[in-house]
Amino acid sequence: MQGFQNWKTIAKTISENEVSKQHMLFMYTFYKRSSCINRIDTNLLQITAHEESYWKEVLKRVVSIIKLLSRLGLAFRGHEEVQHSNGKGNYLTFRNTLVNMIIF
Repeated sequence: MQGFQNWKTIAKTISENEVSKQHMLFMYTFYKRSSCINRIDTNLLQITAHEESYWKEVLKRVVSIIKLLSRLGLAFRGHEEVQHSNGKGNYLTFRNTLVNMIIF
């Protein structure tokens, strides 16, 4: 195994290495092995990607509700923030309405 001694020429050495045939072969092998199809945890990656997109959609809706309430100058909170109360506030009312209307 060989170390790197001449740090003054590191930029040139890295540039030369990036275009070498050996580096290209290693990078091709790396990308081929790391593709979603050939991995041992493919199922886990798909589940994680689905869950990530789900929570991004949830966050988009929460931010949309907050922006709307702010734009309208409405209070977020009500008097009683329990599930089946009529005075639970604007945020929870909007959120529950969206949850019941939109399936993503």
